[in-house]
Amino acid sequence: MTANITWLVGLFFSCAFAMPIPEDVALFSAGLLVAKGTIPTPLVFLVAWSAIVTGDSTSFLTGRVFGARVFEFKWVRRIITSRKREEVEARLRRWGPYACFAARFIPGARIPMYIIAGVSGLRPSLFLGLNSLAAAVSVSFWLFVGHHLSGLVGVRSLDRTQTTRSIPCDQPESIPHKRFPS
Repeated sequence: MTANITWLVGLFFSCAFAMPIPEDVALFSAGLLVAKGTIPTPLVFLVAWSAIVTGDSTSFLTGRVFGARVFEFKWVRRIITSRKREEVEARLRRWGPYACFAARFIPGARIPMYIIAGVSGLRPSLFLGLNSLAAAVSVSFWLFVGHHLSGLVGVRSLDRTQTTRSIPCDQPESIPHKRFPS
């Protein structure tokens, strides 16, 4: 279990700080481990939620601390083009802080939205509240999906000692099927 927990913490904090690993894939994978029974659900939820909120808050605070100067940073210019910036600012004007909540569920929208929300002067407490709620919904959803779809894939612990709930593809006689007359 210790290896799984270490893997989980490393994975989620890597996702949280803009590593090229989609959070949804990591959450789905964690749901598979929960189904296996190697990691308790509350622990997975707490680690994933904490990492996601920490990463999102880092993006927000980057915009808040540096203000408009953040757009001079090379790594920010790669993520937030001038067109993307205009689109995100328009969404923030129209929807206000709820745009930050919605951005959690739109691939590619999180980091630009959170940085620009910080630059725009959104209250940190409001951002943290909405982001915490959105992260709780996202984590719950993907853990649920991973857990309940675990029966369709072989779920294996990281220690590779055993596989459970796998589909027996190498034994055709064990797969029930109807024989049709020729």
